[in-house]
Amino acid sequence: MTVQWKDENFGALICKALKKEEVIYADIEGITGISIDSQYTVKLDWEDTTEEYVYNAGNDMCVILALQEFSTLEDLKKFPQLRKLRLNECSVDDNTALGELTNLEKLQLDEYAIKSLDLLENLTSLKSLTIQGAEFSDLQALKNLTNIEKLWLPNNDIENIDALGEMTNLEELVLYGNRIKDISALSKLDKLKILKLGGNLIEDVEPLMNLKNLTEVSLRDNPIKNVQVLENLTGTDIKLE
Repeated sequence: MTVQWKDENFGALICKALKKEEVIYADIEGITGISIDSQYTVKLDWEDTTEEYVYNAGNDMCVILALQEFSTLEDLKKFPQLRKLRLNECSVDDNTALGELTNLEKLQLDEYAIKSLDLLENLTSLKSLTIQGAEFSDLQALKNLTNIEKLWLPNNDIENIDALGEMTNLEELVLYGNRIKDISALSKLDKLKILKLGGNLIEDVEPLMNLKNLTEVSLRDNPIKNVQVLENLTGTDIKLE
């Protein structure tokens, strides 16, 4: 059956990548990753790369010209094996379909216009999530995403991180450039290895004192009042300046 695209421009790009005038569902079922960025480029990861689908010889990506602006993300639901998605500086009129990509394991939104995280609350398969340069302040919508191991949320407007207390599988957490003051929720995250909290409003770092698996901590540009409690973190690379 021929794929009917909601966004004709996006569909045309996929056809070009596959060197086909029309695409059937069997043509795209092996795609596991899609990257769309402001350089007008789309990259497609393939589950089983074959010479027929390799656009650049010797590479495991298909690279095609793309548009920066998309009318909808609905067409992404046509890729049943989609596990990785990256949207960089893209403008999308309707992004509600993002919340229906429940098989995603890695999602990266760079300079992407998202003001609420509510549409992500059902993406419970996520292991890696990156969102930077957005305008949200609350992480409550992420509280059920307990499989996440890597969470990058730098340069947003985050104030409250209580929801992170449930993410006990976190190993890497990056929250620099926000407005965070209270980090008590982090005291439960005993799997944390890398923690970057520079450029916030943190005064009390006692919640970190028992996180024995930490190997790297950055706390630059915070008004910390009890830095001495970090002496318990032996073997940890701590950056304060």
